[in-house]
Amino acid sequence: RSLCDWSSDVCSSDLLLTPQQWVNVDSERLQIGMSYCEVDAILGSHIGVNTTTTAYGTREQVIYLDHRSLSRIYVYFRNGVVDAWQR
Repeated sequence: RSLCDWSSDVCSSDLLLTPQQWVNVDSERLQIGMSYCEVDAILGSHIGVNTTTTAYGTREQVIYLDHRSLSRIYVYFRNGVVDAWQR
Protein backbone atom coordinates (compact mmCIF):
# COMPACT_ATOMS: atom_id res chain seq x y z
CA ARG A 1 0.00 0.00 0.00
CA SER A 2 1.36 3.39 -0.97
CA LEU A 3 1.65 6.13 1.62
CA CYS A 4 -0.64 8.20 -0.58
CA ASP A 5 -3.45 5.71 0.14
CA TRP A 6 -2.53 5.34 3.78
CA SER A 7 -4.31 7.04 6.65
CA SER A 8 -4.62 6.51 10.36
CA ASP A 9 -8.21 5.34 9.82
CA VAL A 10 -6.95 2.50 7.65
CA CYS A 11 -4.17 1.65 10.07
CA SER A 12 -6.46 1.54 13.09
CA SER A 13 -7.84 -1.81 11.95
CA ASP A 14 -6.53 -4.76 13.97
CA LEU A 15 -6.60 -6.76 10.73
CA LEU A 16 -3.65 -4.85 9.26
CA LEU A 17 -1.12 -5.70 11.96
CA THR A 18 0.08 -9.17 12.92
CA PRO A 19 0.41 -10.20 16.57
CA GLN A 20 4.20 -9.67 16.31
CA GLN A 21 3.69 -6.19 14.90
CA TRP A 22 1.44 -5.36 17.88
CA VAL A 23 4.26 -6.50 20.19
CA ASN A 24 6.55 -4.06 18.35
CA VAL A 25 3.99 -1.27 18.72
CA ASP A 26 3.54 -2.00 22.43
CA SER A 27 7.28 -1.47 22.93
CA GLU A 28 6.80 2.12 21.65
CA ARG A 29 10.22 1.97 19.97
CA LEU A 30 10.87 2.50 16.29
CA GLN A 31 12.61 -0.41 14.56
CA ILE A 32 14.14 -0.91 11.15
CA GLY A 33 11.69 -2.87 8.98
CA MET A 34 8.48 -1.48 10.51
CA SER A 35 5.47 -0.74 8.31
CA TYR A 36 3.68 2.59 7.97
CA CYS A 37 0.90 1.32 10.21
CA GLU A 38 3.28 0.27 12.99
CA VAL A 39 4.93 3.69 12.99
CA ASP A 40 1.54 5.42 12.88
CA ALA A 41 0.40 3.36 15.88
CA ILE A 42 3.47 4.53 17.83
CA LEU A 43 3.83 8.17 16.72
CA GLY A 44 0.33 9.13 15.56
CA SER A 45 -0.56 10.71 12.25
CA HIS A 46 2.18 12.23 10.15
CA ILE A 47 2.33 15.96 9.44
CA GLY A 48 4.13 15.82 6.10
CA VAL A 49 5.71 13.60 3.44
CA ASN A 50 8.59 14.12 1.01
CA THR A 51 9.03 11.46 -1.68
CA THR A 52 12.13 10.61 -3.75
CA THR A 53 11.96 8.09 -6.60
CA THR A 54 15.13 6.64 -8.14
CA ALA A 55 16.11 3.62 -10.19
CA TYR A 56 16.55 1.79 -6.89
CA GLY A 57 13.03 2.40 -5.62
CA THR A 58 11.00 4.97 -3.75
CA ARG A 59 12.09 6.58 -0.50
CA GLU A 60 9.73 8.60 1.63
CA GLN A 61 10.63 10.96 4.43
CA VAL A 62 7.60 11.03 6.69
CA ILE A 63 7.46 13.80 9.26
CA TYR A 64 5.86 13.25 12.66
CA LEU A 65 5.49 15.56 15.65
CA ASP A 66 6.78 14.23 18.96
CA HIS A 67 4.02 15.49 21.25
CA ARG A 68 6.20 15.07 24.34
CA SER A 69 9.08 17.29 23.23
CA LEU A 70 7.26 19.19 20.44
CA SER A 71 10.13 18.35 18.10
CA ARG A 72 9.91 16.70 14.71
CA ILE A 73 10.78 13.08 14.00
CA TYR A 74 11.78 12.18 10.45
CA VAL A 75 11.12 8.55 9.55
CA TYR A 76 12.53 7.23 6.26
CA PHE A 77 10.74 4.46 4.39
CA ARG A 78 12.29 2.62 1.45
CA ASN A 79 9.79 0.62 -0.59
CA GLY A 80 7.29 0.75 2.27
CA VAL A 81 9.44 -0.18 5.29
CA VAL A 82 11.43 1.88 7.78
CA ASP A 83 15.12 2.04 6.96
CA ALA A 84 16.13 5.02 9.12
CA TRP A 85 14.88 7.80 11.38
CA GLN A 86 16.15 11.06 12.79
CA ARG A 87 15.02 13.10 15.80
